Amino acid sequence: MKKRLLYLTFIIAFFLFSCSKDNQDVLEVIQPDSGQEELLSKMKEASNVIAQFANNGEVKKELDEMIKMKMYNDDFVYFKDLFNPSSNENLKSSFVSKTNFERCYDNVVNINNEKSGEIDDLKDFLVSNNLVLYIPYPIEMYPEDKRIPTISFHPLISDSENKGVKAILENGNFKGYDEVMVDDSYALNNYCFLIIPAEKLDGEGFINEQKSTKIDNNCELSSNYHYEIRIKHARCLKQYDNLFSGGSEIYFGNGEPIIEGGHVKAPPKGFSHFFSRADIRNEKFHDVNTLYIADWGEDKTQVVMFVYEDDGEGSVKVGGTAKITHSTQLADTTSSVKTNNGWETSCSFEATYKSNDVVIFNNDYPRDWFFNTNQDPSAEWGKMKDGLILRGSKGHLEFTTSIITRYY
Repeated sequence: MKKRLLYLTFIIAFFLFSCSKDNQDVLEVIQPDSGQEELLSKMKEASNVIAQFANNGEVKKELDEMIKMKMYNDDFVYFKDLFNPSSNENLKSSFVSKTNFERCYDNVVNINNEKSGEIDDLKDFLVSNNLVLYIPYPIEMYPEDKRIPTISFHPLISDSENKGVKAILENGNFKGYDEVMVDDSYALNNYCFLIIPAEKLDGEGFINEQKSTKIDNNCELSSNYHYEIRIKHARCLKQYDNLFSGGSEIYFGNGEPIIEGGHVKAPPKGFSHFFSRADIRNEKFHDVNTLYIADWGEDKTQVVMFVYEDDGEGSVKVGGTAKITHSTQLADTTSSVKTNNGWETSCSFEATYKSNDVVIFNNDYPRDWFFNTNQDPSAEWGKMKDGLILRGSKGHLEFTTSIITRYY
């Protein structure tokens, strides 16, 4: 019996050791390179500077107004807009020389440099490295006691959480920092400014322009009736990216994609549309009104609608417990009957992987059914928007389609 217990103990210990070793192999510790180290250092330095004046009422109002101008796809402004507004056609008439943000920034930096005797080149770094100040949720979303901005920056290796700083104020005067961990949950409850390299935010162009739409030319056009299909209204109800990756870029495709390594390598013909985190949070409909099919003729009996969220380089942390049941067959020497004896072992694991493009909707639409049900409240899942039924994935992405009859 002692030998049997010793044997079982040895097997369990061996398995747990192996599991632990495997876990170590799975966890790949990624270290930033020298260029990333400098960028991280500068973003952290900028966070400490901005935290000292971010609660200034004029600065908060100015940033809020600039964000609401919707100059770009998402809710951010470039530092070059803040430090050189005359270079932006949308801003040059609004500021004589300096923004309120720059005035306060210069005041803090000048005081710090007088104390240290150093000449600071941080402003030039923020501009030349294409950094932006991203505000994931508008100030009016927060109660008054949650409106002191917390400043954080993209951690580069991950995009889910990072350290941030929040000013400690005494009678409105800066007295030091509180250090906090900033993630989605924190940002939903506390007003945040995030310093992020522009290329880390989702979307490829950043300028608020629709991407070019590739149209469906499968049908020969003639002087007859033609049926143009447009994505009319859409709302995204689920945030697919982590906090430091901005909002969600949704691609509406007509056809089957090529998927490789978990990412959409070649999307079908179509277009993308961007939803900010605030719009997703508020379940806001966008007036997309973008061409989806140039002419859906009778000879094309169905289309494949493929909708996905283009994740880019986002990452996701996964973990859990692996439990394995083992069994041995032990011989009964008195009856020569083998009996099963089992035990369980488990080990925890955690690793960070690049997340995949999320397929939201992939459906074949028969032409006749599509046309006949477009204004039928009993079709799809029974909701309407401006006289058109909602299609898509309920609770994730909902949209309407318009059918426009043209004669040419």
